[in-house]
Parts: sequence; structure tokens; C-alpha cells
Amino acid sequence: MSSKTKETIVSGIIIYAVLGWAFWQTMSMLPTSALFPRVIIVLMTVLNTIMVIRSFGIRWESEMNLEDLKIPFIVFMAITIYVIIFRYLGYFIATSILLASLMLFFKVRPFYKIIAVTIGYCAFVYILFVLQLNVML
Repeated sequence: MSSKTKETIVSGIIIYAVLGWAFWQTMSMLPTSALFPRVIIVLMTVLNTIMVIRSFGIRWESEMNLEDLKIPFIVFMAITIYVIIFRYLGYFIATSILLASLMLFFKVRPFYKIIAVTIGYCAFVYILFVLQLNVML
């Protein structure tokens, strides 16, 4: 058994434990409220099972290098900064900065699309949550 297979199996066991804990937490919820979390837990359990089963049949051809982690790390850092500035600038400004920054990073062209998507998304959220549902963001 390769080291990647062992890592996948250990990861799968940890994920099963977390999913079991999450399912146990839904036991104290009302049955109608617990339905959606349980559906998500079952879906994640099925996907985790597929991951563990596939780990036995897949031959790992190449090792991951630091270059492969560059873009996920940059996006992770952008989201981390978003969470920090969210508290100080509010939802709409922080979200606009995040959307525009990530679209610029991924080289979305032409530039007016960045502006249109950012304004359109914020307008949609504002109309739905603030005006219709009376949720303060």
C-alpha cells in the first residue's frame, strides 16, 4: 500500500469521525430543521466513501509541488483578508473588494464585466436580503 493510499485512508477515517459527530449534533434538532444538515452529511459520507474506495485503485503518478499550491494559497489568503476586513468595512464593501480582486487575479476581461458582476451581485443581495427579508448586512 502506497503512502498516498495510507494518507487517504487516514483522512477518510477522520472525515467519517467528523461526519458522525455532526450527525450526532443533529439529534437534538427538530426533525424538520435536521433534514437539510442530514442530507448534506449523507452526501458528504457518500463522497468520502468514493474517495476512500478510489484510493485503492489509483496509482499516483506525480508528486505535488509548491507551484500546484500557489493559486489555492492566494485564494485562501484573499478569503482570510476578506474575513478580517469584513468586520471593519461591512458586508457590501468587503464583498465588492473580494469579488473585484479575485476577478482581477483570474484576469477576467473586459474590465466592465468586473464592475457589472460586482454591482449586480451586491444589488441582488441588497434587494433580496435587505429590502425583501429585512436582514441587516
